[in-house]
Amino acid sequence: PQVAFRFTAASAADGFDPYRTFLLDTGGRFEVEYRGADTLTGSTGEAGPADHVRLVPRGDLGFVAAELWIDASGRVRRVFVEDANGSKRVVELSDEAPAPPEGDARFRFTPPPGVQVVEGG
Repeated sequence: PQVAFRFTAASAADGFDPYRTFLLDTGGRFEVEYRGADTLTGSTGEAGPADHVRLVPRGDLGFVAAELWIDASGRVRRVFVEDANGSKRVVELSDEAPAPPEGDARFRFTPPPGVQVVEGG
């Protein structure tokens, strides 16, 4: 099943930041394994080449492994994380971003129908 986690901005401020976690001193903090060239297909059906990399933390970072798919421009397009508790997460990133709504609605997340929401801090 799909699950969304909802946190207040204050409680998430020191939380998981994929860019800081994976791209800051990558070689020093992780065992890095190049998994090869891959093709990613986006939500709108477009496909493109990407390099697939597996990262295993050298220390305790709260997860046992992560995999990144990086496109030809050097942008991370997909992140797979396997947590120490066995949970697995996949995040897809794209360039497509709708124009942000005005006012407070800009900061409101509405999960898709059928997604279980777990409230946090």
